[in-house]
Amino acid sequence: MDEAMSVFKEFHALSAKDKAIETSKDPNKSCYIYTSSPSYATEKFHFRRDGLMHHSEVSKLGFRILEFISRGLGISSDHFSSGLCENQALVVNHYPPCPDPSLTLGVGKHRDPGGINILLQSVVYGLQVFKDEEWVGVEPIPYAFVVNIGYPL
Repeated sequence: MDEAMSVFKEFHALSAKDKAIETSKDPNKSCYIYTSSPSYATEKFHFRRDGLMHHSEVSKLGFRILEFISRGLGISSDHFSSGLCENQALVVNHYPPCPDPSLTLGVGKHRDPGGINILLQSVVYGLQVFKDEEWVGVEPIPYAFVVNIGYPL
C-alpha cells in the first residue's frame, strides 16, 4: 500500500500538462482523470478534488468480499458476481490546497454508485457518513480499509 500511495502522490504532484499526457478525459479509457470544478461564479462551495480513475485489480478484492458476505447470508457464493459490481475501478482522490478554505469542500454529499466501495483513507480526518439524520466523522485507521455496501443507482 505504501508503494501504491507513493505512486499516486507522485502522479498528483505532476503538472496539469504532464497529467494530461498520462491520462484521458474519456471515462471509457483505462486511466481517466477528472478535476475540480472551475465554475466558481455559480457554486456556493467550490469542490476542490482531482480524481484519478483506473480500472484495475481492485475488483478482485471487491468480489472476494462479496463472496464472504454471500456465504454469511447463506446464499450462493457467486450470487453477486454478475451485474452488481461489474464496473469496479480504483479511484484516487487528491485535494489540492485552496486559497480560501472556508469556501471549499473536497466532495459534496453523494452516494457511491457501486455495490461495494473499498476506501483507504489517508491520515487526514475527512470521511463522513450520514447516520440517524446527522453526519458522523469516520476516524482514519492506518492500513485499514473502510468497506461500504453501496446503494447502486
